[in-house]
Amino acid sequence: LRADSLLRSQNLYTYFHVLDKNGNEVGVNKRSLKNNKKGDAYGYIRIPLTGSLNVGETYTLNIDRDVCDTVGIHLAAPISYQFKAVDAAVQPQGAELVQAIETADVMTVDGIFEAAAVTASTTKILGSKSLQLNYAFGAMDDQEINLNFAQVPDTKIAGCDSLLIELWGDLSCNEIAAVLAPVDAPSATVEVPMGKLDFHGWRNVAVYLNLPKADYVLKGLKLSYDSKNVMGKSGTLLVDDINKVKGE
Repeated sequence: LRADSLLRSQNLYTYFHVLDKNGNEVGVNKRSLKNNKKGDAYGYIRIPLTGSLNVGETYTLNIDRDVCDTVGIHLAAPISYQFKAVDAAVQPQGAELVQAIETADVMTVDGIFEAAAVTASTTKILGSKSLQLNYAFGAMDDQEINLNFAQVPDTKIAGCDSLLIELWGDLSCNEIAAVLAPVDAPSATVEVPMGKLDFHGWRNVAVYLNLPKADYVLKGLKLSYDSKNVMGKSGTLLVDDINKVKGE
């Protein structure tokens, strides 16, 4: 959870409850709890669960009204929503590999930013490694980081295909987009929004390209930052294998 203002951290984790399908509360790994501290730009708490959730089963997250910020403003009402556990490593039927990610040198970095560095990470969802981008933006508006393939993948992607990218989100709420170009016009790039990084951990992010009829290649990814987004000033993004599913 992230919030615009600092959260009162004392016993904060006790106001969050994950229940399984039978109503039993899932345990919390207290040693790995992380929450905001004095001087942070925004409020947050990260609550690791003990053990893995059962894929395919539905769970309920309940957040008590007692959650409040440091000036004493509580939630207007308790929050409850359900989610289904999934295995982010499972690819849909018909998925075809566009680019495996196993080393840091598969991508280079440019753009407008304060700092950006790519390394290989053993935090991965497929294969043995992923690409890790540690980044920081400055005070300017409209900053961006381009992750460009050092060698553009050969796999042709049709305008009616879907693109699937394994991403490890950092809850920054920064925007991520795929950058493609027609095979016969490699300089005529087009950006396809993949959504916000409003999640933490691995997610198989999929988007229907809906581009004009042509063959395309994937040139890279773009991470965009809005200076009004205090949660997006710095963070860590991980990228693993990229696949496509043929469209009709």
